[in-house]
Amino acid sequence: MIEAGFYIEKEIPRKWWVMLYCGVDTPEDIEKVFGAILSAGAGRNRAEIAADELSKINSGYIFTDGRRRFSLIAMSRASNYAQLFNTVAHEINHLTAHVCERFGYDTDGEKAAYIQGEIGQKMYPVIAEAICPKCNCGKSHVKFLH
Repeated sequence: MIEAGFYIEKEIPRKWWVMLYCGVDTPEDIEKVFGAILSAGAGRNRAEIAADELSKINSGYIFTDGRRRFSLIAMSRASNYAQLFNTVAHEINHLTAHVCERFGYDTDGEKAAYIQGEIGQKMYPVIAEAICPKCNCGKSHVKFLH
């Protein structure tokens, strides 16, 4: 499991902290995320729902405390790269909606699109490491059409 934290800072009046757990796979990983969700202020029932979801492949869970401007995203092991991308996009959508709701922004508006883009940029290093954990060469393994 890869753990990382980052702030969303652009397009919003105050910073928003995000804790990310990617590749939740083992019972120890699930227990760690369970504890983090409880520590973040969620009730035991929500933490149990998250643990159940994260015990499945191709799954994700988000907990948000909008008042404290904090979100925790956990994603289980993916069966393939396309499914990983699907889960990442899904959780980015939820996080964008939570941030927009907190600050009163239209989720279909331009601000939401910029927030979503920032979240994707901040998550990219973690996702890249999840795709190529042993390489750590610092090069992009994404091929672009010219």
